[in-house]
Amino acid sequence: MTDFRMGVLYKNGEQTSCMVAVIDMKAGFVAANCIDLNNGAPDTSTSYQVYFTPLLSFDGFAVDLDPNDITIHPNYNPVTYANNIAVVQYNNGTTDAYHTFIETQTFVGVTDVYTRWAFNQTSNNWTMPQVSTQVSDDSDCASGSALYSGNSVLTRCTSATLPSIENDACSMPYGIMFKEDSTNNIEVTHLYSHSVVYGN
Repeated sequence: MTDFRMGVLYKNGEQTSCMVAVIDMKAGFVAANCIDLNNGAPDTSTSYQVYFTPLLSFDGFAVDLDPNDITIHPNYNPVTYANNIAVVQYNNGTTDAYHTFIETQTFVGVTDVYTRWAFNQTSNNWTMPQVSTQVSDDSDCASGSALYSGNSVLTRCTSATLPSIENDACSMPYGIMFKEDSTNNIEVTHLYSHSVVYGN
């Protein structure tokens, strides 16, 4: 997974649990609920940055985001989290031709690869990406999320977590899911959206 460049969203100088699926060095996807809204539009009083993971010979770096360059899905519902996606555009001044493919259809017989990157602010270094292919959907998720139960083919719901690099007593969700097919093609398929609480 170190051959892939991903991003972590910062708000007002603080790292969030929101990962950015970097499409190329001009734009990426992030969950819409990671963005502070004001009357349905990105709140211009919030400061955003994307910290990009290192890639091969390229060091990691950060770019500022102009809230005006964040596009929220027009049908995003902040109550149900339907259409929980936004596009972030940035100008990092690089000629890096990096590109990540996005899954355009639902494949069968492929491997789900759950990942998370994080920047350790104490050591000022990126952690190695945490990766798992052993994550499966929680059979009880449908009872806790109507959104998932109505879209279980296209969405994922799991109780699998990782310890936070800043405080291992806290749990973090996996941030991005890739799919790898039999020919080793890898595409971004899912972004972490939100958590639900259900059961006793």
